Amino acid sequence: MATSLSTTQGKQRRIRLVNLVCLSALVATFFVPQAKLSLAGRHEGDPILPPTLINKAYLPIINMPANINRGVSDLPTGASLPRGFVSEVVAAGLDLPTAIDFSNDGRMFIAEKNGVVRVWHNNVLQAQPFIDLSAEVNSARDRGLLGIAVHPQFPVAPYVYVLFAYDPPGVKIDGTGSRIIRLLRLTADAEQNHSVALADPASRVVILGKNGDRSTLGNENEGDDLERVACQVGPAGRATSYTNDCVPADSAVHSNGGLRFGPDGMLYVGIGDNASPWMIDPRALRVQSLDNLAGKILRIDPMTGAGLRDNPFFDGNVNSNRAKVFNYGLRNPVRFSFKPGPANAAPEVVIGDVGWNTAEEVNIGRGKNFGWPCYEGRDKEASYANNPRTSALCGEVYRKTNSDAQKPAYEYDTLPEGGAVMVGDAYLGTNYPAEYRSALFFADYERQWIKFGQIGANGALTVKNFAQFVGPVVDITAGPNQDLFYVVIGQKPNGEVRRIRYVGVNAGPQANVSVNTNSGPIPLTLQFSSFGSAHPAGLALRYAWDFGDGSTSTEANPIKIYTVAGQYKAKLVVTDSAGKSAEASVMISAGSQRPTLKITSPRTGSTYWVGDRIEVSATAIDPEDGDISANIRWQVVQFHNDHAHYDAYPISNGPVGGFTVENHGTNTYLQICAFVADSSGVKSEQDCVTLRPETVQYTFETEPSGMQILFEGASRITPFSVDVIINSQVEIGVPESQKGMNFAGWSDGGSRTRIISVENGQRKYVARYNAPPPPEPAALPAPSASPPSSALPASSGNVCVNNLLGNGGFENGLAVWNSSDAIAKIVGDSHNGKNALYLNTGSGSAGQNMPAIATQTYRLSGWGKVTEGTVAQVGINFYDLKWNLLKQQVVDVSTLDYNEFNLQALAPENAALIEIWGYKNAGGGFWLDDMCLTK
Repeated sequence: MATSLSTTQGKQRRIRLVNLVCLSALVATFFVPQAKLSLAGRHEGDPILPPTLINKAYLPIINMPANINRGVSDLPTGASLPRGFVSEVVAAGLDLPTAIDFSNDGRMFIAEKNGVVRVWHNNVLQAQPFIDLSAEVNSARDRGLLGIAVHPQFPVAPYVYVLFAYDPPGVKIDGTGSRIIRLLRLTADAEQNHSVALADPASRVVILGKNGDRSTLGNENEGDDLERVACQVGPAGRATSYTNDCVPADSAVHSNGGLRFGPDGMLYVGIGDNASPWMIDPRALRVQSLDNLAGKILRIDPMTGAGLRDNPFFDGNVNSNRAKVFNYGLRNPVRFSFKPGPANAAPEVVIGDVGWNTAEEVNIGRGKNFGWPCYEGRDKEASYANNPRTSALCGEVYRKTNSDAQKPAYEYDTLPEGGAVMVGDAYLGTNYPAEYRSALFFADYERQWIKFGQIGANGALTVKNFAQFVGPVVDITAGPNQDLFYVVIGQKPNGEVRRIRYVGVNAGPQANVSVNTNSGPIPLTLQFSSFGSAHPAGLALRYAWDFGDGSTSTEANPIKIYTVAGQYKAKLVVTDSAGKSAEASVMISAGSQRPTLKITSPRTGSTYWVGDRIEVSATAIDPEDGDISANIRWQVVQFHNDHAHYDAYPISNGPVGGFTVENHGTNTYLQICAFVADSSGVKSEQDCVTLRPETVQYTFETEPSGMQILFEGASRITPFSVDVIINSQVEIGVPESQKGMNFAGWSDGGSRTRIISVENGQRKYVARYNAPPPPEPAALPAPSASPPSSALPASSGNVCVNNLLGNGGFENGLAVWNSSDAIAKIVGDSHNGKNALYLNTGSGSAGQNMPAIATQTYRLSGWGKVTEGTVAQVGINFYDLKWNLLKQQVVDVSTLDYNEFNLQALAPENAALIEIWGYKNAGGGFWLDDMCLTK
């Protein structure tokens, strides 16, 4: 059991950077990728951000005085936009806003993570919510109300659509176990000016997820149960059938994503894989099935939720799952929009697919398979390709006709360039300069930048930078006049919506106001500041303050004394020499002192193991209202590598509460924060404590050293050590073969790929490999008397594959694709006037795998030269899908002196994989020319 008195040092430097940000601004991530382990060559303690980014983006926030209250026109510290653009706050003080959409009459509907929908109308955020669905919205970790869309004909068609993870009656509210996703159609009340939804629950229509209820959940108390899986019959990776119109949300991450009306008037829905990010999860494979709704972009009828007859996978039944699928093979399509084009063109969706270990993707298409989990970005995902639980299905994906999945239109590295791509709308207005028109805008949540790009005729996206340090953006949507609006979560204190407006290079000034505090007993003496107010051309400014009580000032930074209790709006107007002006304001509560709040348990520095129960308590006293501890609100943020999760463990309001720590991978820690407001709305300073896990060091090696081990889905080169949390579980695995050697076993006798439970004490795991014994020599064909020829043997009807034989133990070799008459042709350095590969003087082997066609006869041929004293062989192996060796054909080439060799082999009936290989012992060298495999 962990003790609350001990401390852990650990290698937590990368996490501490994020923690510093959150101590000041409580900036944290939701629905972002997890398990982003460092790549080979990065040490556990290395910072995740380059020093320039840390200095520019984070240190100004860290150093911001805690008692500064900033005005509503300010940008996050250090933010920068192109000249002539301004970013303006339109709605502030939101509670974790996640998405927005606009109606025809200019209203903005704002989704908040906990299930509340707010309305912004006539430049005012309405006090009364449109609806509060928090009783049924599961907002644990990355879940919540994440998608919202307004009917294009609103209010004539008075419908607002919301997409969220659903807590069916009877389950634990905001639990992290298996859940399902629902899409509701809400109806606005005409008698209340369409500003609130009809109160009658019968007016709420389930459009998607009608068959999702408690009976179709997996393990409602455990999100990583691979045997009991939502919306299907059968365990993970081996489902026998899928439930119709049921959207699984097993893991509390990668849940639902965006919700948009397309240019065709149909409703498009983004659904994540809802699988675990901290292990190789066979549940992710369901994104490759058209009969399961996970990992998809869906296109449905907005009135009925039915599939559409012109959808790419329509099967004749509008109510089937596959009739609703528009694109598939996606991991976490949090945000998407539409490719600009003619009004009558068939819509193509532009998708931001949040990546895992390597790539953030911008995908474009209709009826496409984007490859997850067998591909990430343009490359095969090695962890899923090699894991025994997932390799068979990925092998099927690779063997399909046109086997490469649709490649991204644009991708960038998960580290260090980004970590959570958020695709926004294309700009279709005329207010922005010409280079931005029809350009797609997208952001990265973790690195807090916005970029834009034009989609070319070839489908590629040409990208340019737009803005830096804009805060954690989670949505970019075109609003009235086609100006772009974006949602920032986790600031002031919990979120706001901003508008990007072009005012021109000769625009007027920008105003900014701050004050040392905004509440206190009377007489209340305040120091106001105009710092941050400026003119883009450097013109001088005049200042006009209106303090809301009839008093004014023309000073830049005046001192004001309030003598009468009340709520006041203090406004600053700045005017340049050309007469152009701008304003900003801040609310003041005179006569009402700020409550004091203190977390009494746990204490900062406390530690925990996975499975520990954390009890929390706090007190809150207000000078006017007395004890207001019952109003305390809690927030638990879980940090993991380079990201974090709001609402990791929801705690009910009040002075006490608690939660049990669940497994969430390595490199994690917790921050518990509390805040409270008095009856006048004056908020306390936020109090936070940080809890770090107790860890032990586990070391991983291979024999021989320098091979790969998959740790929590990421490939690492041995030897390496990891600080793992006591009582947690981590997944490890190794490929069946590496560097021509076969896996022989772990030092503790465990299976090749498995989950290990972390005990309190250092451990070492060693994966051992053995070189395969030399194959039995086969009869050598009669040597040819002809001089070597570079011509490939005649053949036809062959399937061509890239990378027949990689470098392996060869030097200076290159595999090239020959599509005319051979599966592949090997060429390389010139030797005796011919292209050649050379297996060097050390002993070893090299080979390459590819799909095999059962009962097909294969021919391996080439020219070779073996130097004196060398035993050399070339062979073909056939395997089934589980990598069981079925058959081996070998030819001894030890006597070749630039002669031809030929080897024929018939693939067995159950052959699925073919491997060609070369072997030599120590001494001498082995040249191969024009090596070719035909069928």
